[in-house]
Amino acid sequence: MAHNSVLHNLRYDNRKIIYLVLSGIFIFALALRLYFSSHSFWFDEYASVFFGSLPLSQLWSEWMVRETNPPLFYSILHGWMALVGPMSGATMLRFPSIVASALAAPALFFGIKPIYGKKAALAAALMVAVSAQQIDYAVQVRTYSFLFLALSVSFAGLLRIITANAPVEREPTFAWIAYGAGAATAIYLHTTALFWPAIATLSLMLVDKRFRPASGRRFAILIATDTAIFVCAAWWIYITYLQTKTPNSLLAWMHRPGILEYLKLLFSSTLLGRRSTGTAFIVLLLAMIGIIRTRSNVATKFIMTCLAVSVITYLAVSFKQNIIIDRTLLWMSLFPITLSAAAIGSIKKNQAYVVSTVGITFLLLVNLARHSDYLWEDWRSAITTMAHDPNGVLIVTSGPEAVAAKEACSLELRRSSCPFPIIGISSATPQSANWGTGYNPPIPSTPNGKLAISTRANVYLIQRGSTQPLPILQDANLLTDVDDHDSLLLGPFHPPTIDEIVGKTRIIDGTAIIPPNSGSPGS
Repeated sequence: MAHNSVLHNLRYDNRKIIYLVLSGIFIFALALRLYFSSHSFWFDEYASVFFGSLPLSQLWSEWMVRETNPPLFYSILHGWMALVGPMSGATMLRFPSIVASALAAPALFFGIKPIYGKKAALAAALMVAVSAQQIDYAVQVRTYSFLFLALSVSFAGLLRIITANAPVEREPTFAWIAYGAGAATAIYLHTTALFWPAIATLSLMLVDKRFRPASGRRFAILIATDTAIFVCAAWWIYITYLQTKTPNSLLAWMHRPGILEYLKLLFSSTLLGRRSTGTAFIVLLLAMIGIIRTRSNVATKFIMTCLAVSVITYLAVSFKQNIIIDRTLLWMSLFPITLSAAAIGSIKKNQAYVVSTVGITFLLLVNLARHSDYLWEDWRSAITTMAHDPNGVLIVTSGPEAVAAKEACSLELRRSSCPFPIIGISSATPQSANWGTGYNPPIPSTPNGKLAISTRANVYLIQRGSTQPLPILQDANLLTDVDDHDSLLLGPFHPPTIDEIVGKTRIIDGTAIIPPNSGSPGS
């Protein structure tokens, strides 16, 4: 009875209590992310470390035409590595992303609180804090947690803007600043954020006539803010334009999904759960309840319109160049999170509210406990295995994979150079530059352009995604009896394998070229 009385009399208008709870949520979010952050890096994270090690003058130059991602995250990482050292370990290098992800909880709280109330805001912060999906990207040295945070700030500003009642109330200046600064920052974190100002502007115009052309002050401020965003982003827009004119093999793996596959990807990438249809369905159900219970709120109409415009925009753009993958859709979870929180916040009885909040938190924590294996690729084990073989030779595809292998040696073995040779191979001379061009680890070679490798060498292969050396070797009638499997590292392949590879390889511009045999499957 005493417990029920406490719940019944629980007050949500006590600022100290609210902010104490919010601080606890932030600390809990930080602790969860740190706990799950010690696993091996995967290829993309080693690539980030490589970019973070480059001079800032290079990151903010036309050299970035080679890379598809903007330089802001790499610049943040550059400063962090200068502070803690590039060999400081997985958790330490992931710390900026961890903090950015944890900060998304209070960012959403302050964005939702003026619109749907403190109870909804706390529910949203808690859902973000314990989401296995959010944690997945928090424990990666990648830009996506920063992107989510930047767009959370921008989205929060828009919620405040659209709910300001004219003529009694004007939008606070900080709301316009939040929208503009968040959007401009997001563009320098990921190129797909270029679409956000257009999505937001069209949604505002569709939902509220005060933002339509010739409607007066609000339209003028909106256009002025959008103009400021694109002026700030002009340099990266220029680099993106140059990228569209330059062949980039790094985008070749991204294939446009069909409509059904796109919807499945949206379902799995924006509803907080990880590898769980049940969790996603519960969050979707909550979002639908939120729509029904707050349907008269202009913010709810705006959120629904934003979601629809975002989905259509991404689909339309992908007919030209696919941008639809799980990580580029993550930011769209802002919409179901807000609507789900609105549903919980609309519960009037404190006891029912607490039960609902604890229930969704428990569900998300169960999902986290069941799917907490955040290891994408186990490079640590691969590099450690190689280091224990004094005769080991690592073969990867030329370019970025060779650079990643070099970075893996530096981080996992805590040494400036690999104790084994890294050979980047290709079936032909590369026709266009990518970000790995010129940064491959040196290949031991003879003056006449042949591999200079011991005849006692054991060969290992790094096999990942669409960049695999095994098909290149098999097209040259090498290792034809080897079947590919899910392991990142293949091998060892003992002598005379290395002699056969040396016999068919020539070194051209730092790349080991192994041309296919005439009549082979890949020729």
